[in-house]
Amino acid sequence: MSRSHARIFLRQGKFVVADQSANGTYVRMQHRAEIELHREEFVLLGSGSIGLGQSVDEVGEHALSFQVG
Repeated sequence: MSRSHARIFLRQGKFVVADQSANGTYVRMQHRAEIELHREEFVLLGSGSIGLGQSVDEVGEHALSFQVG
C-alpha cells in the first residue's frame, strides 16, 4: 500500500473509489461479492469495506469501512 493507493471523492452526488495502485483495491458491499479494481473507478453504495492491496478478508481489522446514504 502506498500513500496514493486509492482516492475516494464525490462526483455528481455519488461517492467514487478510484484505484491508483499496482496491487489493486478490493470493495465489498453489504450482500454482494467482493470486487477487485485495477486502475478503475467504482461507485460506492450502501455500506461495506475496502481493502487496499489485499482482499477485505486478508486485511481483516485494517479494512476501511464506509456507509453512504
